Amino acid sequence: MACVFAATYPERTSGLILWGTQATWIRTDDYPWGVSMDEALAEIEDLAEHGMTDRYLFGPGAGAESGMSEDEMERIRRWWRSATTPGALSARGDAT
Repeated sequence: MACVFAATYPERTSGLILWGTQATWIRTDDYPWGVSMDEALAEIEDLAEHGMTDRYLFGPGAGAESGMSEDEMERIRRWWRSATTPGALSARGDAT
């Protein structure tokens, strides 16, 4: 909806931040950029067991490694924890 709004009212839109806009998370013959199905299922299992760890939230080269302060990282952690539970994430199944 944000993209439609931006296209319809460009004078009222200064920018968009888009995340997760890839066609799929899973790598296929004609989409080599995703992860394998095994990697995706392992990530879902890890989320169900451990929740959103710093490795999941910040990834390699991000978070503290990028110079982000502990206060900034904690705000992001709290925001994600308030968004859902680990069980709800794994139950989605379509997270891949």
